[in-house]
Amino acid sequence: MAYSRIKEELESNKQEFTYAEVLTMTKNLERVVGKGGFATVYYGRIDDTEVAVKMLSPSAQGYLQFKAEAKFVAVVHHKFLTSLIGYCDDGEKMALIYEYMANGDFSKHLSGIF
Repeated sequence: MAYSRIKEELESNKQEFTYAEVLTMTKNLERVVGKGGFATVYYGRIDDTEVAVKMLSPSAQGYLQFKAEAKFVAVVHHKFLTSLIGYCDDGEKMALIYEYMANGDFSKHLSGIF
């Protein structure tokens, strides 16, 4: 499947990582911390910073949702939203790399599930 690049959707000040770097920061995608329809989220570390790495699942519909999320996080900034640190746009391997939220995601808190 030919993907168009997500780089143009993101701010230029976000760090770009290779897929090899993603594998290193997540210890080869060792710990899954979330899963959705178009992506799996893995725990990772960049130096002393904990990160959540959202890896795109291989599907055409997933790519459209992934690209929409990249576009959204590039323009929306709020104190209650986790910050985007960087991204991976390495062939068909794509990821968004966020600050890690140790207490789970906001939707779990809204629904009362911990």
